[in-house]
Amino acid sequence: MKLNSVQQYTQKGSNNDKIIAIITDCGTDLGMGHLQRMMSLLWYLNQKNRMKAYLISDSIPDNFPQQLLQYTKKKIDFKPDLIIRDKRNSSIDEISMLKEISRVLVIDDNGDGRDLADHVIDLLPNPDKRLGKTSDQGHDLFIYGYNFFGSLKGINKKRVEKNIDFTIYPGYQADEEYISFLINLLPEKTNHVILNWENLSNHIDGRKNNNRKSYSELILSSRIIISHFGIMLYEGFISGCRLISINRSSYHSKLTDMVKDDLCITNLGEYKSIDKIKAKRDIDMILSNSKGRSISIMDVLSKVEDGLERFYRYLQENII
Repeated sequence: MKLNSVQQYTQKGSNNDKIIAIITDCGTDLGMGHLQRMMSLLWYLNQKNRMKAYLISDSIPDNFPQQLLQYTKKKIDFKPDLIIRDKRNSSIDEISMLKEISRVLVIDDNGDGRDLADHVIDLLPNPDKRLGKTSDQGHDLFIYGYNFFGSLKGINKKRVEKNIDFTIYPGYQADEEYISFLINLLPEKTNHVILNWENLSNHIDGRKNNNRKSYSELILSSRIIISHFGIMLYEGFISGCRLISINRSSYHSKLTDMVKDDLCITNLGEYKSIDKIKAKRDIDMILSNSKGRSISIMDVLSKVEDGLERFYRYLQENII
């Protein structure tokens, strides 16, 4: 993401629209969650009257939704009323430069620039107790991913039956060794889906099947979600799934522990130190206690939209 000098920014038009720049990214270190939730916010803000939002990122995936491409930019070449930064750890220099342009709201930021920002929101649990600037009410403002939100609106059903035993998200660009490790923890004669952002694979008793369900319908159809800490656990929670967390770092395992009671997560710990025999036994027991049932699409959709609406109202009432 490139920054121009303030003097080069195009001034707003005379229609008094509120203009927001959303800075985010994705990749091996960040994963996809930051981009996914900011895509949801991007879409929602652009549906509002007298509001315009642009997503600023160097990393626009090839499968980025066509309807949102018109709102993407590589750099801030306009004068925003607010900059929202969702990229984790900021530096003092970066936030200082952004504040020369506009007011700055940071989301889930544990960097040195956090205390310099005008506004701070933690949507996810924050393990750093040393932080100076406290967060606004992040829990009520939670934003779910665009792949989940967008595909949820396209399901032409009232309810979805839970007929998938396990949906597994191994992480952004996970290697085959780790995926095999996760699959080998599953009980025999169960079906599972492996999720990534390029394709979906559906397996029943080890045999691959063609899968025609959308991302959100897969989540809704699942009895159990297995993932590291991240946005998918939240999506699974409101979709009535049992949740199992396997993490690739102590940091993500710690985050899981902070919300495991609220989201009813079974945290099996870190990947490299897992007791495989115990993990298999725990997973088998969770499946035995996960009865197949259906979930209302409207109930889930209303929870997603409520979070976006509350975030929008927070911006209106407190910032812009």
